[in-house]
Amino acid sequence: MIGIVVLNYNTWEESRKCVESLLNINEYKDIFIYIVDNHSTVVAPEKFVDFINADSRTELIWNTKNSGYNAGNNVGIRKALQDGCDYILVSNNDVTYDQDTIRSMVSMFSLHPDVGIVGPKIIEGNGSIQEINMLVPTTLGGKYKYLLGHTPFKRIVRKYINTFSADRSNLSAPFYVSSVSGACLLISRECCQAIFPFDEFPFLYEEEIMLGLALSKTRFKTLLDTNATVHHVHGASTHGIVAFSFTEFVRSEMYYCLHYLHSSKVAVMPLYLIRCVQYFSRCLVRADYRQQLKRFFARTRESFKSA
Repeated sequence: MIGIVVLNYNTWEESRKCVESLLNINEYKDIFIYIVDNHSTVVAPEKFVDFINADSRTELIWNTKNSGYNAGNNVGIRKALQDGCDYILVSNNDVTYDQDTIRSMVSMFSLHPDVGIVGPKIIEGNGSIQEINMLVPTTLGGKYKYLLGHTPFKRIVRKYINTFSADRSNLSAPFYVSSVSGACLLISRECCQAIFPFDEFPFLYEEEIMLGLALSKTRFKTLLDTNATVHHVHGASTHGIVAFSFTEFVRSEMYYCLHYLHSSKVAVMPLYLIRCVQYFSRCLVRADYRQQLKRFFARTRESFKSA
């Protein structure tokens, strides 16, 4: 059986669409869905609760606090492991599934016995394929090069960008990657037991690459199944995110560099200063960035204090 963990925070209608797409799959029926509400501030509509209670393959779990993405998923994963699930699918609630998505992803484990995590091809809301840019592990030097790749000096780092990112026009066969998007990933039970629980320090962002490095210390590998497709409604670029989310991104990024890459604070500081400049530039045009400036420094300092 596949235990499917769908994390919800306030967006009940998106959760309904996600769960509905899963329940409507005819290709693979042996599933159980754990909808984990991460202490929403919006009350669950009665229709949603009735919808969940109407199917024996669903369960609604209420968290008493919101400690972030990984912490919320850990609640559902723990329950799935206790219930004896053979595979665990971790899914954003703004993702919907095609008929053969799960069947295809599950088949990868028998075709590739060394694989512990499988991710699908993700289609964004505008119909484009989401960037696949985790072919190799993310290093501190790689982060600096990736930043250069978005400047007039991008030619200098073109070779690295090509190594880091997949050619989305040529996705004819599954291939190994360092990590896959946290929007949707399928984990075998044995692999999950080796890496569980997920690190709960990050509230948002960088969870995938942390998971990728954790997995690299085991015998398991990560595979991208190009034959499996999901639709991700609300994928957003860093440039468009609110101050709260940008702050959590920087906090997680610093934590990843210091704790997972074991980079020195001196080596990480230029990256942190770049993120500070990016935050200040947004303060010029965004009220939420100005209002949350103190929070930005308070939250991001936590990563350095814990190092």
